Amino acid sequence: MPPTFPLDLKPYFAAGLRTDRENSINEPGLTNCLNLKPYTDGLRPIANLANPFSINFPPQDVEFPFPQVFKGKEGMFLLDKTTIYSVDEGFDITALLTYDANNLGAELAIVAGGAWHFIDMQNAWIFFNGNSIVFKDNLTFWGEQKIKVVNNISIATGCEFRGRLVTGGFLPGAVWKGVWKSIFDDYRDEIPAEFADLVFSVKENFVIWSTIGQSDMAFRWLLFPAEAQAGYTASSGFTGTETVIGPTEFADYPPTPSAHTIDNTLLAQMIQRNEFGIQPMPVSGRPLNIKAIGGEVSGIKGATIVYGEEGITALIPHNIEGNPTFGVRHLLNVGIAGRGAVSGDDYSHVFVDTTGCVWKLSSELEIVPLGYEEYFEGSTDWIVTHTASSREQEFFICNGEKGFTLTEQGLGQRSQLITSTISQAGKKYAVDINTAESEFFIETDSFDNKLSGIKVIKQIEISTNNATNILVAVKYKYAEAQEYEQTNWYPLNERGVATIIIAGTEFRVIIKQIDNTKNNKFKEGIVSWQTLDKRAVRGPDISSA
Repeated sequence: MPPTFPLDLKPYFAAGLRTDRENSINEPGLTNCLNLKPYTDGLRPIANLANPFSINFPPQDVEFPFPQVFKGKEGMFLLDKTTIYSVDEGFDITALLTYDANNLGAELAIVAGGAWHFIDMQNAWIFFNGNSIVFKDNLTFWGEQKIKVVNNISIATGCEFRGRLVTGGFLPGAVWKGVWKSIFDDYRDEIPAEFADLVFSVKENFVIWSTIGQSDMAFRWLLFPAEAQAGYTASSGFTGTETVIGPTEFADYPPTPSAHTIDNTLLAQMIQRNEFGIQPMPVSGRPLNIKAIGGEVSGIKGATIVYGEEGITALIPHNIEGNPTFGVRHLLNVGIAGRGAVSGDDYSHVFVDTTGCVWKLSSELEIVPLGYEEYFEGSTDWIVTHTASSREQEFFICNGEKGFTLTEQGLGQRSQLITSTISQAGKKYAVDINTAESEFFIETDSFDNKLSGIKVIKQIEISTNNATNILVAVKYKYAEAQEYEQTNWYPLNERGVATIIIAGTEFRVIIKQIDNTKNNKFKEGIVSWQTLDKRAVRGPDISSA
């Protein structure tokens, strides 16, 4: 009787989904890994996160990627395509009225767009969806704090980094209007020559950062140009007296004679101090998402990362003669798949590029390709979210049809499709859609045990905490060019063993459990096999031993 050899399946379980469809035979990895996620100890079950908004937005009514939930320093918000809700600690929601930022006496509807981006500034905040800007400022000293909307200025994304706002995703004609060209024409003699060339020709690949502690040039002055001359009293949101003071519309430029003189306006002061910046990125295309990394939590210097249509760029804090500004470091010549295709925190970001490749960026700006193109290519609708704890970090990458969980170890597929996540009182929550696929399903990549001849699989043993309702089968073929055939399904016995006798040259093991409420972990597996054909053995030359 020929000897029996073991093939260890634990490396296949720990690897999760294969990183490349062109992986060589016998390289550990899975072609299917449904509702399980890889860790060093094997495959763990994916537990669905609770959705506290399922009554208001039943999963069958969710139009991915909406709604999305955000938790700020002083409040929680739920945003649908055209509605913003406040959320209390019990997850009850209240629709908020939105007003025209240039006429606070008139309501103004949000224009539907893409995935929402959020800038949190304690008692002020901004949301962008690519078509509308929704914000609350802190200019109201008494009376109602109105939620303001701007639809005629195009700022698609932004973030806060070390007290500055950094924004981008401009449509130049809808952000750099004639009024700004007129303003800078007045300052032509005061602007350094190298700066003057930029401000007259803002393009779609530009970003703007504000002075520290202000939103000025990166946000407010783009919406309210008169503020650059007359200060906040020029804003329609200012309530320092019981009536609105100063010019309130773009058409009111130049400002009233009572405004600052040209030598002493806010804009003149900022130019003289060289505190804000207007900077083109080193690649073409609009920034789709701008996110901070490093800094407050990690203690690492950090940077602002500009994820664009055509490339990824880091804006790194830098001092020139004592003046804080940003240096530019180009990181990658390929852009992200869409405005929702990146997420992360102070320590790391994960993003999907336009080819479907998943990447990880560390707070030290080390960028690593993870692969997985076969699962993510062909879609621009990916939404990346994440959840972190002191012990582990997981990213969720989903669109309206399929979803995945990325752990530090690898990738697994999930049936819960997540639009957004938050943490409340130590518990994680999500807004989601659930597909009908509730079973566990595992399929290994191909193996031939480094022997091209015919082998026979004799049995499969799976180490799991509950073997109930677990079925095992084998895919097999006799030639590389052939399609795989599959055996019948065989149940594991109480010892976790299934006897399957099948011959072939290449194999895949498939495992499923219809009842996934058992929360099974798949720790190890052994495939017992024998050889029938010794004409072609790959490996060490035993004759030289």
